[in-house]
Parts: sequence; C-alpha cells; structure tokens
Amino acid sequence: MRNLRSLLPIAALSVTAAAHAQFSFSNINATYAMNPDSGTIPWIVTPDTSAMTIDFTQNAPAFKVGDSTRFLYGVSVITYDVTSPVAIESVDLTLQGDVEQYGEIQYGEGISSGANSLGSVTGLLQGSSYAGGLDGAFTKTVHLDFSQSVTSFSVTQTLASDIGNETVPSASLALVGTVEQNFNPVPEPATLSVLGVGALALLRRRMRR
Repeated sequence: MRNLRSLLPIAALSVTAAAHAQFSFSNINATYAMNPDSGTIPWIVTPDTSAMTIDFTQNAPAFKVGDSTRFLYGVSVITYDVTSPVAIESVDLTLQGDVEQYGEIQYGEGISSGANSLGSVTGLLQGSSYAGGLDGAFTKTVHLDFSQSVTSFSVTQTLASDIGNETVPSASLALVGTVEQNFNPVPEPATLSVLGVGALALLRRRMRR
C-alpha cells in the first residue's frame, strides 16, 4: 500500500516535466490603440514556456480610456501560435483592470487548429452606470474547453473598451492592465492509471477499517 502511494507524486512530477518540455509560442502579434490618435502600441509580452503561460501587460500609454485621458474608446488584438509536446485540452484567460460608471470592456477569445475552430468565448465587463454593472478593479477568469485536444493551435484575443457617450475628461473609465493565458494539458494515460490504482488501494483500505 505504501509503495502505491509513493508512486503518486513521482508520476505527477513526470507528467509535469513532460508537459513543459519544448512548449513554445510563435508568431506573436500583440497591439492596442485608442481613439483619437494614440497610434499602435505593443503589449509587453512575457512568455513562460516552463509554466505554460503567456502574459501581456500594458505599455505606455496604458490601454485605458476615459478618466483623465483624451481617449474615448480602444481596441486590442492579440494573436499567436502554440506548439506543445503534449495535447492541450483547455485554456484559462484572465483579465485584470478597472471599470467605472459608463466604462465597459468587451472581450473575446477564439482557438483554432488550421481551418477548424476549437472553441470561443465572449463576455462584457461594465461599470455601475449599466444595469448589473459594478465599479472598481476586477480580475476576471474565463475557462474555455477545446472541442478536441491538440498539440498545435492558434489563439486570437480581442478587447474593445469605451465610455459610452461620455466626453473626456470623465469619471467613467475602462482599463485593461494585464491579459494572462494559462494552458491545461491532458493528463497522460499512464499517470491516470497510477492515480486510479492508488485511489482504489486507498478505498479498499478504508473499507477494511
């Protein structure tokens, strides 16, 4: 019984190491712009292939409209390709920022493999001047399951922010400071088997008691 239990952390570590090996990002294109006339601004990109994450953080000027800025609305598009040594089954998209009053942020993400869509998600964050809206800093995480597990795919993320019909300067605000993506691999069959055996052994032990 002890031998089975001792195998569990070893198996989990082996899967983690395999999942992180040779994970890569390529063809990264990440920019945003605000109107009027901010120009095209690149996000600061921080890929972490060992953790299987990629972060996009605001540059100067920030991806921010309303408040004390001269910007009324903004648009961001982030695209990149992912290659993994193990199949990926889902992603978690996390947005961090702030909305106030008429500030709102529309977000969307699509995952594709070649011409095939693996899934998409959209949503809306709004300040308190909208029904159901809420003022203040936010951290929003959205989970997206793929229609099938794959080892290579493309990601497209879009953001659109505005302050309704307000003029600037304004108490209304829409800000996105960080966009974070986490990738979730499919557990390897060998690990699932070991975990299953360990769980069964523990269940039998409890039944005997």
